[in-house]
Amino acid sequence: MNLNLRKIWTVALTEYRQFVLTKTFIILLLMSPAMIVFFVGVTIVAESSRDLSARTVVVVDRTGQLMSPLIEAAQKHNEYDIFEYENGVAGVQIEARFLPEPYDGPILEERELLVALSDRVRAGGTFAFLIIEADVFDSREGERMRYYSQNQTYSALPSWLDRTLNQAIRNIKLKEAGIDPEEVRKMTSRTDLDRFSLAEFNERGEMVEPEKDNPIVTFLLPMGAMMLLFFCANMSSPIMLNTVMEEKMNKIVEVLLASVTPLELMAGKLAGSVGVSLTLGFVYLIPGFIVLFWRGFGDDLPVALIPWFPVFLILTLLCLGSLWAAIGAACSELKDTQNFAGFAVLFLMLPFFIAIAILESPHTPFASWASILPMFYPFLMTIRLCTEPGPEAWQLWIGLLINILFTTFMVWSGAKIFRRGVLAQGKTPTIIGLISWLRENDKAEVANLDPGSRGP
Repeated sequence: MNLNLRKIWTVALTEYRQFVLTKTFIILLLMSPAMIVFFVGVTIVAESSRDLSARTVVVVDRTGQLMSPLIEAAQKHNEYDIFEYENGVAGVQIEARFLPEPYDGPILEERELLVALSDRVRAGGTFAFLIIEADVFDSREGERMRYYSQNQTYSALPSWLDRTLNQAIRNIKLKEAGIDPEEVRKMTSRTDLDRFSLAEFNERGEMVEPEKDNPIVTFLLPMGAMMLLFFCANMSSPIMLNTVMEEKMNKIVEVLLASVTPLELMAGKLAGSVGVSLTLGFVYLIPGFIVLFWRGFGDDLPVALIPWFPVFLILTLLCLGSLWAAIGAACSELKDTQNFAGFAVLFLMLPFFIAIAILESPHTPFASWASILPMFYPFLMTIRLCTEPGPEAWQLWIGLLINILFTTFMVWSGAKIFRRGVLAQGKTPTIIGLISWLRENDKAEVANLDPGSRGP
């Protein structure tokens, strides 16, 4: 079929302008960088305005043995643990001081003591209180250490108390058993396993130092890149469904098909949709990259992902756009699209079912072949490009060729269903019916249409 590129360009430009030259889109463009600036500003303000006031906790120690190690541990915490260190030098304070105080009030029964200490916390000056029962050294279960506070969301203090007191209880038990706690600590101390990339020599014969891996970045970067691709694709693909259904219901498509072929109209609409999505994508991606570099994660971003990401996005947009356009053309009412929505979502979610397996083993034969399959290719290759050493070049290019062929088939199929669907009215489409439309040639397609079903 001969395609008129000028007509395709006209349709694409019209679709692009209809969406881009609107107040909603302009506001969205302005809001994107404004929201990035706002969130960055809020983060900076929140970090600089954290409540670092000292937390005083009143301790009722009924054992008579835990108050002293608790105070000693608090002194070490306040001297070393609450500061941010740079090159071994203490800098900005990032955590609050903890000030445990022994209860020095009158002896009260349990209920009166709870109310008196609770009133003390409400009055201010005291952040929380802690009751340690005398039988805390027993191995039986029970509430033998109870922490009370008005601010239940603050977890730093109770977490520190839990660690410190359990360590103190363990040391006392060891001493009673005649075992040196320091020797036990040395024997059971944990040594972390540091993970590094591989070493290599550069062109000048100098060794490139291995970089220390960040397990969080190692996982979040590929999964985040794949999710970003998913969201960018979904920003404009559903627009095809809405615009096609609107034009069909208003009989605009019948007028358009008098000037352009279904494939030209479909190609133009897809090109316009891709342009809209790329515009939105870059509006969000560029500030996102700025934030990544600002937070110190810029060096972890794979260079190869930058040129390939738009390619993956365009392939995904063309496939999804063709699918949604075909659904919109085949359906006469919005409720009919619900029958196909699950299929379309499943079609898009298939790569996510094996994403974790690919992330853990990105260079197995299964990962290599799965990542070149249609619709799997953009998402799984995004993951593999974020993992060292990345996919081999032939896998990228073979996968690209296969997916270009598949995308071409999707656009052609969408155009066939589009032409048959936009002229059919009053029938609820089925998947079998859509497949039968694909098998019809153009002459049979026109002959099978009932002119009376096209509406006035």
